[in-house]
Amino acid sequence: LNVSLFIILNGLEYLKMFDSYPGVTEVMAGIEDMPVYFKTSEDGDFEDAFVQASLVLSEDQTELINAPFEAPSPIEPFRLLSGGEWPAPDSNEVVLEQRMAEKYEIEVGDTLYFRILSASRDPEKVGATGTVEPFTVTGLVFDAYATTPNQSVYANMADANYLTGRAGLNDIWARFDNFQQAEASYDDFLSLIANETNYRPVFSLLENPSENPLIVNAQMISALMSLLALIALVVSGFL
Repeated sequence: LNVSLFIILNGLEYLKMFDSYPGVTEVMAGIEDMPVYFKTSEDGDFEDAFVQASLVLSEDQTELINAPFEAPSPIEPFRLLSGGEWPAPDSNEVVLEQRMAEKYEIEVGDTLYFRILSASRDPEKVGATGTVEPFTVTGLVFDAYATTPNQSVYANMADANYLTGRAGLNDIWARFDNFQQAEASYDDFLSLIANETNYRPVFSLLENPSENPLIVNAQMISALMSLLALIALVVSGFL
């Protein structure tokens, strides 16, 4: 269940409430596919990208922590490739999806220059908005879920909010024991969000893992290749 949200207020208590909902096994919140603007050199042209950031409950449920930087990502995980590191807190660091890095010939240790859509936290810029500030690329990731868009930048939540000019989260993911339970709870879960929190759902998606588009597409390609192989075998035998 993927719900786009307005700004989350009191996010810790909300995630605890969602986590205790009957049948929910995992819950995660964050920012998904929010536009950011970067360039690879100070005098270059700006390009578009999309920032991703996720939060999960700590084991003792006393705080929200960045996933997968500080804790595993239980839903839609991605993997850090060798030779890189996860961004450190409050350090102006990001990781990139490998296809974006290949497209712009970016390597670990390179600097990207982002247009900051928040009031700058640089004391020399006195809270100015729209400043251009450097971020270091500490690693590259493989994200199987980053099909569209694949120009993805991954940051901790504080930096994602800073880059985008937001003050909270815009997505929540919830995993249920099984799809039938998620389907039966769908309307009630949305009502819980609308009635028991300070924000409301504006988009929702109920997805059956066994019918995930990535799996379905792979099965279609496999079936097509098998058919072509059979046709080639028949034609070869005839010849």
